[in-house]
Amino acid sequence: MKADALLDLLAAKHAPPEWAFLREVRCGTGSHFRDRGRSVRTEVENSLDAWAINHWSAKHRQRITYEIKVSRSDLNRELSRPLKRRAGLLLSNLFYFVSPEGIIQPDDLPVECGLLIAVERPAGLVLKELVPAPWRDTPPPPWHFVGALARRICQGQKEEGEVAAAPPQFRDGEQIDITGGIPSEDYVRQLRDGEPK
Repeated sequence: MKADALLDLLAAKHAPPEWAFLREVRCGTGSHFRDRGRSVRTEVENSLDAWAINHWSAKHRQRITYEIKVSRSDLNRELSRPLKRRAGLLLSNLFYFVSPEGIIQPDDLPVECGLLIAVERPAGLVLKELVPAPWRDTPPPPWHFVGALARRICQGQKEEGEVAAAPPQFRDGEQIDITGGIPSEDYVRQLRDGEPK
């Protein structure tokens, strides 16, 4: 099984409008990331196989990092380099390994990670949560990561089904109404008192 098949399953699980799902996300716009206010230089800039964020405040704007492992040797390399996971853990509330059935066993997992496996069913491949990832309260993503996301969105996604370009209302200098037609004074009051209705 190829990594693309697993990424497709994850993309289907994290469909808009509730989720934003990105494949192969860089953790910054350079070769540094911040950890507890310190700049940490990496030999190669870290990237995440996939990252998802829930848009809804009722779901706490949950962020999930996914690392795809399609072979046992790939898993062993990952487990031998625990610092590689550090950026993914800092940028998410949940961290999952995702693999075909039989590659990763629950006992292989670091305590901070969950496991999703792809299982063949009569209707096709499905993801099954074998080990739930523990919830971690983490700070909002830092600006260097937001910058990497913005760069990615501006450049457009290469994969079909992901954001390919800015929506039409953002092209050619057109204006959009972010208030949804609410008079601006009412909109400001609703922002102050709670989310606009």
